[in-house]
Amino acid sequence: MSMMRKTCTAAVMVSVLGVSACQTSGNGGGYGVKEQAATVGVLAGGVLGALIGGSEGRLLGAAIGAAAGGAIGYAIGASLEERKAQYASTEAFYDAQISDSRALNQQLAARNAELAAELPRLQAETDALVAAYRKNKSERAALASRKADLDGRVAALNDQVAKLESEAAVQRQVVAEAQTAGDAARSGALAAEVTTLESEIAELRGLVDGMGQQSAAIGQYL
Repeated sequence: MSMMRKTCTAAVMVSVLGVSACQTSGNGGGYGVKEQAATVGVLAGGVLGALIGGSEGRLLGAAIGAAAGGAIGYAIGASLEERKAQYASTEAFYDAQISDSRALNQQLAARNAELAAELPRLQAETDALVAAYRKNKSERAALASRKADLDGRVAALNDQVAKLESEAAVQRQVVAEAQTAGDAARSGALAAEVTTLESEIAELRGLVDGMGQQSAAIGQYL
């Protein structure tokens, strides 16, 4: 992997898969690959050090106890032609795309698992806030603060969903191109990763909807 690609890989992983880190520190809950604000700096340095330094098998797993592998890299947000231009051959591009897509799926699965585990705790906290408010034991501002926190996280996560959906669309282009070229093995391998990615995106959407429902439940008291 070239230095250029490693650098871009790290930068994109921090930005695309780490958007929600800032949204989570407000209520003490750590969502996804990045948990608290202090962790963000550690992760950013860890990703850059791991990828640029050559430890390509170690990505963000240490932050949440899940190994993930490489990253989709500079690819997210780049056109198909821009991606292909980084490789000496079409075959090398297909192989890298398969590897990067697999890594992205691993990371997204880990984030989804983290959020799925966090939602019940958030629900319990929300229920407690509402109960206290209804008994005049907490201020309306406490509910408003929790709703604002949830709304911010939902917005950030929906932005990630949109980016991931765009990535899936580009990956489908690659699959179609490989199929047209008669590269059945590579097109099949990438198609499987695209199917996995679409499944993970759907799961993330459902989890975000669950967080949004918590916000809506609070909203009826504001």
